[in-house]
Amino acid sequence: MYNPASPVVCEFALPKRLPPAPIVESLAVAVSPERAWEALTSPGFLGDILMGHVELDPRPGKPFVWKWGVWADAAPGPAKRDSYAWRGTVLDVVPGSMLILSGGSSTTVLTVKGEGAASLLTVVHVNSSTAPSEDYQYGWADFLLRMKTLLEPHPSGDALYLRTLVRATPAEVLR
Repeated sequence: MYNPASPVVCEFALPKRLPPAPIVESLAVAVSPERAWEALTSPGFLGDILMGHVELDPRPGKPFVWKWGVWADAAPGPAKRDSYAWRGTVLDVVPGSMLILSGGSSTTVLTVKGEGAASLLTVVHVNSSTAPSEDYQYGWADFLLRMKTLLEPHPSGDALYLRTLVRATPAEVLR
């Protein structure tokens, strides 16, 4: 029976901090899955996308380095060397379809699916740090868009072709 004179003890546990939701980005590319895989595991091609330098041996247990913004090394003033580098280990590979990279506080799964002259490139990125996930989401979306631009032949032949990712609503872009 309830007695108003007796103390009431309420116990509850605060929920543990949930890990950030994974970032998932996909983009269709009009090339064969073999060509998409070759690009995804080619240090030279990845370096072109990052406008930097990539060291990658796509075999489990091998180290990797993705360094972008190498122009910062040539900029006047104090440069933060390696401030734009992602270093880690290749965790697993399914040749032709999946590459899992882990470095720092993040793990990224890159996959290629498709047939004929059509591929779907997907990135699943899990970051356990407190860095804003929207920056990672924008970065991976931009990465996929650059892959598409460099892989797909443009119908105008020798013309310069550029795509860009814009952080804006459609209304802001049209304005």
